[in-house]
Amino acid sequence: MPEKISISDFVSLAKEDLSSPGSSGFQSKMSDCRSTVAALEESLEQDQMSLQRMKKIVKAIHNSGLNHVESKEQYTEVLEHLGNSHLTQDNNEISTGFLNLAVFTREITALFKNLVQNLNNIISFPLENVLKTELRDSRLVSETDTWYLLKIQELKVRQGPDLLQSLIKYFQAQLNFFQDGLKAAEHLGPFVEKLAASVHTVINLSIPDFLNRKNSGHGYSIHQPQGNKKYGTEKSGFLLKKSDGIRKVWQKRKCGVKYGCLTISHSTINRPPAKLNLLTCQVRPNPEEKRTFDLVTHNRTYHFQAEDEQECMIWVSVLQNSKEEALNTALGGDQLQFQDSGLQELVRAVISGLRNLPGNEACCDCGAPVLFIISIGNAKFNDIMEINMPSDAVKPLPKSDMTARKEYIVAKYAERRYVLPKEHSEVHHVYDTVRSKDLMSLLQLYAEGEDLSKPVATPEGQDLKETGLHLAVRMSEKTSLALVDFLAQNCGCLEKKTAEGNTALHYCALYNKPECLKLLLKAKAVLHTVNSAGETALDIAKRLQHMQCVELVSIT
Repeated sequence: MPEKISISDFVSLAKEDLSSPGSSGFQSKMSDCRSTVAALEESLEQDQMSLQRMKKIVKAIHNSGLNHVESKEQYTEVLEHLGNSHLTQDNNEISTGFLNLAVFTREITALFKNLVQNLNNIISFPLENVLKTELRDSRLVSETDTWYLLKIQELKVRQGPDLLQSLIKYFQAQLNFFQDGLKAAEHLGPFVEKLAASVHTVINLSIPDFLNRKNSGHGYSIHQPQGNKKYGTEKSGFLLKKSDGIRKVWQKRKCGVKYGCLTISHSTINRPPAKLNLLTCQVRPNPEEKRTFDLVTHNRTYHFQAEDEQECMIWVSVLQNSKEEALNTALGGDQLQFQDSGLQELVRAVISGLRNLPGNEACCDCGAPVLFIISIGNAKFNDIMEINMPSDAVKPLPKSDMTARKEYIVAKYAERRYVLPKEHSEVHHVYDTVRSKDLMSLLQLYAEGEDLSKPVATPEGQDLKETGLHLAVRMSEKTSLALVDFLAQNCGCLEKKTAEGNTALHYCALYNKPECLKLLLKAKAVLHTVNSAGETALDIAKRLQHMQCVELVSIT
């Protein structure tokens, strides 16, 4: 195999051949020269590929740097705009903070822009020169092997030290960038520390004021204040309403209260007035500005202003009185007006039935009058949760403060202090309770602190590791869905698995229980849990062609 020949050896052989051609060994070394030239050619091609890649990377860095500079300049403009905005509002300290940060950002951006330009000037241009001239020259001289070996030394100097010298210059530019940036940051440092202390002080002063407004009755209240009955339930006149636009201007609008509704006219006559049902609204007087009040609906808040405090109080009273009248009308039955007399009788019967349920005539905890309570059977519920209440214990009254109510609620629900434990002789009491679909017995077990998330012991002795929820789903009927819902919401067993790795959600798909599936999905059951066979609930439903379950899981 031919050996590589060095430049110095080649020069010596060439001189010897020139001085004494007859005895020279130059001819015998020609194969080594050609081998060396081929190796150098391959090395130069690899260098060219590396330099081409380096050129692309440097160009990408340069372009991204210019984009970064452009974004920073836009960011600086925003800071200046905010500073000028606060300056017009006489917030001098806040304005100074924004403007100084804008100046600092502009300085750093200018330094970074200079660094990016240095990258282009110091590295990109030398790279282009190497690729366009020197490597091209190397290919020209490679046609003559003799001159190629002489030229290669010069190329090594240009491609190595020259490029490295350019990189050193760019390092110096980077060093200057960081040093100048540090100087700018240190110059701004004392101001930022002072500004941070001032902002902290402003925030601390604002928080108590905010809390005072929040706790002053301006927020939501369970029991709505009563209006002054002497002002009646109807009124019409003009109010100022704050607009929803950016300017938030007060606009004069004709308003009227009648039949439990508030109508608000628009500025244009051809548009019908807005009509708000007061049953779904809340009236909130403003304790800070006595002439204004808010009307909170389900999707927005209306801000109104009257001519004076007295007029504002009258409007608030009329709105509250009209709302109360609407409530009494809705639940009284005698004044209901429907075009269909059959519908009127049906509504009366439903409302009467709800109001006459045992315990639903008042709040089950404090006795406050309520419209009706959706949950069925407060009396039976309290038979379990309050049966062991001491005779000297005092239940909160409608006029009791929140502290008394909170203490009672914690004792009743969190500590379950008034529950009377019962003796359960059978070890299968949870199984029997779920199988018999006895919600009250289940509530008794829950109140006593029974762990309903544990596997249920069965009379057959089968170790299926089913929880009460698994059992309730498997045995569920339309009349026992309340049992499934109670266990899903209160017992923390949604992700408990049976011996086969099935969760309650798997059971819904396995036994085709779409109604139970809805309840578990409402309780946030995990859809992607797999059983021992690697199947999700959706996989089981598809395999068994339980299409209702497939649809419910797929759309969730």
